[in-house]
Amino acid sequence: MKPPTPSRTFLRVNPPASRALRLAAWAWFAILIVCSLQPLRVRAIAFGKPLHPLLHIFLFGLTAALLLIRSTRGTERLIRASGVLLLAVGLETAQSLLYGHRTEWRDFWSDAFGVLIALVAARVFQRRVKSLSRIG
Repeated sequence: MKPPTPSRTFLRVNPPASRALRLAAWAWFAILIVCSLQPLRVRAIAFGKPLHPLLHIFLFGLTAALLLIRSTRGTERLIRASGVLLLAVGLETAQSLLYGHRTEWRDFWSDAFGVLIALVAARVFQRRVKSLSRIG
C-alpha cells in the first residue's frame, strides 16, 4: 500500500475538528435554508438592491467552501459544488412557489458565481499545499 500524498495528509483534519466542521456545515445549511424561505427575508430589511447580489455571492461561496474544504479530488469538488448549485435552484424555486414571486435568475447566477469562486479557491489552495509539500 502506497503512503498518502503530502497534500492529502495535510488536508486531512483530525477527528474532533472533522466532527466540528461537519456540525458547523449542517448548522450553516439549516440557517441558510430557513433564512431563505422565511416570508420576511433579511435582504428586504438590511440590504438594498446593489448589495443583494454580493450577499448571494458571499452566502453561497461560503456554503460551497464548507463542503470543499475537505475535498481532495477534483471530481469530489465538482460533485459538492453541483450540490450547492442544486440547493440554490431549489431555494429559488421554493421561494417562487411558496410566495408567488417570479424566479430571480439573477440571484441564481450570483449564487453560481459564489460557488465558482469557492471552487477556484479550493483548487489554488490544493496546488499551493502540493508545492509547499515538495519544498519542505
